[in-house]
Amino acid sequence: LALVVWVLPCLDPGGGSVHEAMQVEVLLETLLAPGSCAYVVSLLLVGALICLCYRGGNNPFVSCLPSALNFGVSSMLLKAVPQVAASLCIAPQRLELWAALPLLAVFILAVRSAAASPLRKALEAHDTLRVLATYGVLSVVAAVATGG
Repeated sequence: LALVVWVLPCLDPGGGSVHEAMQVEVLLETLLAPGSCAYVVSLLLVGALICLCYRGGNNPFVSCLPSALNFGVSSMLLKAVPQVAASLCIAPQRLELWAALPLLAVFILAVRSAAASPLRKALEAHDTLRVLATYGVLSVVAAVATGG
């Protein structure tokens, strides 16, 4: 079930029709729109507040929630990767698409590495299977909320 978030960005809501090459400006406008920025900031702030308020809590749900909320941010970036890759296949001569793809990868790695510390602490404090199951469920919920 947790692997479904890696498949969701690859699904094509356009019904298999070939789209024209994406403009990087459209991608940036979508990712940096006020609503997207408010969503990202709220997810990260809620994750940070939970991490600060419930430090050393005995509940794996609370321990995994900041990392799962962080995954909601990275799933938004993951949704952009297939769009840029498809545009590269259509218009490989566009340099801004070649620059956008590694930039997205760097952003994804940076966001995901920020989730490692709280998740590591949760694994140290709780049963590994319980933490992994809780993190998986919460990450799917965050990814579905992001993709909605």
